[in-house]
Amino acid sequence: MNAQPDGRLRHLRLSGMAEALPGRLQQAVAAGLPHQEFLELLVEDKLARRADRLFARRLKQAGISQVKEFTEFEATAHAEDRACAARLESQDSRIAAFMCCATRSARISL
Repeated sequence: MNAQPDGRLRHLRLSGMAEALPGRLQQAVAAGLPHQEFLELLVEDKLARRADRLFARRLKQAGISQVKEFTEFEATAHAEDRACAARLESQDSRIAAFMCCATRSARISL
């Protein structure tokens, strides 16, 4: 990739887009993607990178060192736990257990 667009993207604080650009360019050429779809893919890459970094930062601030997927949890037989599990299941599976366990009587065995 040309150093000038890379530098400009980084100057605009779009380093994630700059990192994804070479791969997406190859994909666009190989698949014959229209310009709009190519740009949409780049923007999606950047948004995903920002969301991942925000999630990691929030985990660090909360002092959580280990994250489990929803499928790794075994809820106990309590009704409140089942309700909590249903709420978690309806959300992104990367949501940390503390979101649900913070309720006063929810019990999820890790």
